[in-house]
Amino acid sequence: MRVNVPLLLSTAVATFVGYQMTIIRGWHAHPFLVACALSVAALISYLASDSVFPWLAKFYARTTSGGDFGFKIDGQWWEWPDRSSNSIFISWNQVRYDPQQRTVRLIGVAYNRDGDVVGRWSTSSACLSDTELQLCYYWTGERIERPEETVSGIGVFKFFSSNSGPLSHGSGHFSEVFPTDAAPRRHTVALERATDEEIASYATNSRQTVLRKVATRYGAQPTDTSA
Repeated sequence: MRVNVPLLLSTAVATFVGYQMTIIRGWHAHPFLVACALSVAALISYLASDSVFPWLAKFYARTTSGGDFGFKIDGQWWEWPDRSSNSIFISWNQVRYDPQQRTVRLIGVAYNRDGDVVGRWSTSSACLSDTELQLCYYWTGERIERPEETVSGIGVFKFFSSNSGPLSHGSGHFSEVFPTDAAPRRHTVALERATDEEIASYATNSRQTVLRKVATRYGAQPTDTSA
C-alpha cells in the first residue's frame, strides 16, 4: 500500500489549524468550516502528490547538478547503431523515468535509411547507476524482416557527464538474439538527445524527421515518395 506522505502532512496541519480555530476563536458552532478545510487540504495534497511534487523534483534535477540520474535522461533520444546492424540506420527512443520505482522504461522504433520502420522494441527491466551515469536493460522486440521471431537482448548505455541540466549524449552497446541464430550479435551505438524542434516534428511527420536526421549523418537525403 502506497503511503501518501503529503496527504498525511497536510491533513495533520489542517487538523491542527482547525483545532486552534476552535479553541482561540470559539468556533464551536462551525464544525462544518473545519471539515471543509480538511477536505480542501486533502484534495490539494492528493493532486500535488501526483503532479506538482514530481514536477518540482524534475525541474530541480534538470536545472541543477543534483537530482536523480533518471530525471536527466528522461525524454526522447536518437540512437545511432553501427553498420553491423544491417538495415537499421537510426532509432527513435523514448526514455520514461519512474521516480517511485527509481527505474526507467525504454520504447524504441528502428528505421532504415529510407525512413521506413524496420523494428520495434521495449524494455521489460532496467537498472540505473547514478554514480556511473549508466543504464543497463533487458529488451524484447520484433524485426520486420523476421516477423515470426521475437528478438531480445541486453544493453548498456553510458551517458556523458554534464555540469547541470539534462544529459544530451551517450554511447553503449546491446546484444541481439534471434531464437534461430547460432550466436548473438553485438552492436555499439551512439546516443543523442532529440531537440525540442525534432520532437515536435516527429510528432507530426516521423518519416520526414528521420530522413532529415539520417541525412545529417550519412549524406544526401533519400527522396520521400510517400503521400
